[in-house]
Amino acid sequence: ASATPGDSDAGRSSEWGGGEAAEPETCTAAPPEEPESPTTRRSKHRVHVLHEIVDTEASYVQCLECVVKYFFRPLKISLTGNGECILSEAELRTVFSNIELVYNTHCQLLGELTDAVGTHSEPVQAQAMVGLIFVRIAPFFKMFKEYVANFQLATTTLQNLRRNNEAVRNFLDHAERVPDCKQMRLDFFLIMPVQRYPRYRLLLEDLLKHTADDHPDYNHIKAAVNAMQSVLSTLNECGQKAQSILRVVEIHSQLPPRTDKFNLVEPHRVIVREGVMLSHLQSPLTIFLFNDLLILAKAAHGLHKLVAQSRFRSFTIIGLRECDVHPEDGAAGAMMVVNQVIDQHTMTICKLIGSDTEQRDSWIKAIQAAKASWEQVIMERELEQEAASG
Repeated sequence: ASATPGDSDAGRSSEWGGGEAAEPETCTAAPPEEPESPTTRRSKHRVHVLHEIVDTEASYVQCLECVVKYFFRPLKISLTGNGECILSEAELRTVFSNIELVYNTHCQLLGELTDAVGTHSEPVQAQAMVGLIFVRIAPFFKMFKEYVANFQLATTTLQNLRRNNEAVRNFLDHAERVPDCKQMRLDFFLIMPVQRYPRYRLLLEDLLKHTADDHPDYNHIKAAVNAMQSVLSTLNECGQKAQSILRVVEIHSQLPPRTDKFNLVEPHRVIVREGVMLSHLQSPLTIFLFNDLLILAKAAHGLHKLVAQSRFRSFTIIGLRECDVHPEDGAAGAMMVVNQVIDQHTMTICKLIGSDTEQRDSWIKAIQAAKASWEQVIMERELEQEAASG
């Protein structure tokens, strides 16, 4: 008799295992991963913010070290040495203020933060206590009121020395090429303390948001947020110029990052005016007018705001020298047109609608006045350069 498929299978199974049929193979799907609990997510984000605080502080201290090591101390030594005295003692004090005190204070802060967060496992790091560190050190930050108050004079003095003093210019060119300085000019190092203090408040607010109420550091962080607000209030007392600089820093922190690494905070830049108008699509646009450029920013909403952690979703930058604004007659509402003019080619950036003609006209006047002032500054700089080269 011919073998049937069943006979053949039976014989094969007998050959392999003593006559019993083999169990068919089955694929068992892996159990789905359980979603993270809100507590776990909060703990992970807390660790992320802690790392950001420590990492940014380490980067900041490195920059302060560059200022002290490659600029301040060599210039200070030149005052007492037998060689050429590059700066007078008064000029050195004007440019650097109390930068050594700033540096030493932040070295201490970095050491305490590093010890607190450490390199432990994530659950251990989540228990790190940093709020009390900021509560203790915040009063020392108020001593930097002198630095902030002096900043504009320091910037102006440095620019004049770089332009008119060949010895200073040669010294700066050499120091700024040191690899540790990463080709950054002294001007940008000197503005970093002004940028840093508003950043602490934002970081601490983020840390507080992701710290449970029963965490042992919660009340300390809450006190640290209030302490940093007090520090900023003290620094703001330095005068209108200092307040304008701090406001530029705050606006920069609210803008999303760009691929070209645009940095709004520059030694010369101040805020002139800010407000809100509607686009022609009836969506609100925030307008920031600075002494050298105009920024139009779209607000972030919902998930985009949560992910980007920025107040604004996107923004457009227009240099005032290329900016042209004028009213549009006959349009619905009080409309003004914002154009960008490059090489005699005009491109309309947007059309903005004011609440009334008074608001629109006041914006046009402010932008035109800022543009005229900036063009005057540029012209004076060019004349000075021509005189220096001639």
